[in-house]
Amino acid sequence: MAGADARLTFLGVSFVLLGCFVWALTLVPEAFFRFILLGLAHTIYRVRVQGRSNVPSEGGALLVPNHVSFADGLFLYASTDRPIRFVIYAPYFDKPILGWFLRAMKAIPISPAAGRR
Repeated sequence: MAGADARLTFLGVSFVLLGCFVWALTLVPEAFFRFILLGLAHTIYRVRVQGRSNVPSEGGALLVPNHVSFADGLFLYASTDRPIRFVIYAPYFDKPILGWFLRAMKAIPISPAAGRR
């Protein structure tokens, strides 16, 4: 921008990039969360994946974390290239931020009171 202050230019570009980020996040939230989880899993923890070849490249697979902690599912999500759908206790979907996150991750709500469908 000719004659514009450097701060105004930086601020304008920042708003454009923020808008692009929000737009991309609404289109593919899974890719963003996978990127964040992969970064956290490999910088905070020393994740070593064993048996990745046992997960088929296509078709269904049942991956069952042993829930030593609540982070088991997130490590599982960060360690494979395939999309993963989690089965989550339904009342967690009613929490404001957690519910949005679970819906964005396309988690499947399950409730023992709902019965068979």
